[in-house]
Amino acid sequence: MAGQKRAFALLLCAALLFLLLASPALFVVHANHDCSGEGCEICALLDLCALRLRQFAPALIHVAWIAAVARRLYLCAANVDFSSASRTLVALKIKLSN
Repeated sequence: MAGQKRAFALLLCAALLFLLLASPALFVVHANHDCSGEGCEICALLDLCALRLRQFAPALIHVAWIAAVARRLYLCAANVDFSSASRTLVALKIKLSN
């Protein structure tokens, strides 16, 4: 069951990535098409691609921001020396007696 969910999630991510990469390519290919006027299928397709890119742009910005913050936190955590926290008098077996 978990394998099916993972496969579906990967398939969905691949489809989304294809959509985000194919839309600008579609604009390049059909930049100077012969428009047949009202009801042009290519213009409708270009409008749909532009709408999808406008819808996904805020989400991509948030994902990039979260990835940058996570990377910064990871780098900060990698520089912390956690071994010094266990250097107490008890851990070092030092007896304080007069």
